[in-house]
Amino acid sequence: MKIRTKLSLLFTATCGLLLLLFALVIYFAAANDREATFFDYIKTEAGTKAELLLSGNIDPEILQTIYRQNREHLSEVEIAIYDPDFNLLYHDAIDIDIVQETEEMIGEILELGSIEFDQNGWQVIGVHYRHNERDYVVTGAGFDRLGYEKLTLLRNTLITASVLGLILVYILGLVFSREVLSPLRNIANRVSEITATNLNLRLRPRDSGDELTDLTLHFNEMLDRLEQSFQSQREFVHNISHEIKTPLTAIITEIELSLIEAEESDQRCMTLEVVLKDARKMDKIVQNLLNMAKSHYDPSQLSKKEIRVDEVLMDARTEVLKGRESAEISVHVDENIPDDSAMVINGNAYLLQVAFINLMDNAVKFSPDKKCAVSLGAERESIEVIFADRGPGIKPEDSSRIFEPFYRTGASANLEGSGIGLSIVKKIIELHGGSISLTSGDHKGSSFTVSLERAEHGEKQ
Repeated sequence: MKIRTKLSLLFTATCGLLLLLFALVIYFAAANDREATFFDYIKTEAGTKAELLLSGNIDPEILQTIYRQNREHLSEVEIAIYDPDFNLLYHDAIDIDIVQETEEMIGEILELGSIEFDQNGWQVIGVHYRHNERDYVVTGAGFDRLGYEKLTLLRNTLITASVLGLILVYILGLVFSREVLSPLRNIANRVSEITATNLNLRLRPRDSGDELTDLTLHFNEMLDRLEQSFQSQREFVHNISHEIKTPLTAIITEIELSLIEAEESDQRCMTLEVVLKDARKMDKIVQNLLNMAKSHYDPSQLSKKEIRVDEVLMDARTEVLKGRESAEISVHVDENIPDDSAMVINGNAYLLQVAFINLMDNAVKFSPDKKCAVSLGAERESIEVIFADRGPGIKPEDSSRIFEPFYRTGASANLEGSGIGLSIVKKIIELHGGSISLTSGDHKGSSFTVSLERAEHGEKQ
């Protein structure tokens, strides 16, 4: 889960708890107020009925008639009046008697002055009423239908408002987190542009002086150290390779001269040929190390010019055939290529030739008949070169790692090589803004497809 989503959810959860707290406070405050207000309403009704009956001398039947007529429209409140001896003087509706009064209850009301309680959703009161120096007890019970309806409406309103509020808070949280995290997103985008070939790039420091500014500065310091480390590594490989290559070239030359002077039947001749073979193998490894160092150059520092891919391809073929006289490399050029300009790219001829040599050499090395088929074609925006062999193929588990430095498949274990050729090829092709892909199957041979951007297309861009 992204930090932006986490912040939005955390913000929403916090606000949700606050909204829930406020909603509960409002709801219970309203519920308590409804209860207190309705108790007061019942007491008022009880006092009015007692006053009309005892002071106004209104006939009880008239009061009951008024009660029955208004019961459909007003809150359901029934009143009963007793004397101290528990004699019922008046009751609104005996048939729906809610409060089952007892002598103990009457005594409690006379002693305390008033009581209030709930009974199965009905609110019940009992009050001590004094008239003409005589004590009376008035009880009342009512069901606040209108009050409960208002309370239900309030509850539903609070739930709806809370849900809508949470949705709004979540949206605002996304917007808020997006603004807060935009500097981090900018840093991430800039960091994604920095690779081993352009370690000279740096993050732009912020002027806010906050934690992100410190992060940017520390990251730039790390890039400084990383760039120095890579530069030292490249210089080390380059210098060591040159230091080894110089005496190695001298050794090869001396051996070749010795072979010219030695007689073919001489035992030393056979020994020198073995040493020469090993020396040339070592020379090739050193050359590959030099090429690997060059393939890690910054593209902006690489010397490029317009070159023809078909010419580089033929030069590479010539170089491979020099070392492998028994090899057979066929080059097929698509007849639909419009003109010579379709073969031109912006690149480095030496490095591109190194890549082509490695691909051809691998194809010849793995093919039992020492054959390599090369196809050259041009698309509207790119040039494609396909190198195909008739070898054992590459297994799926090996194909994902075939371009890793020093990785060797099971089929190459008994063949000469250092395992860095294809990694060099991939780096060189990427330096030219191109791509390389592998198509292979077990015992079906392998095809490497190199795609390079045409020069005329690059200029249009």
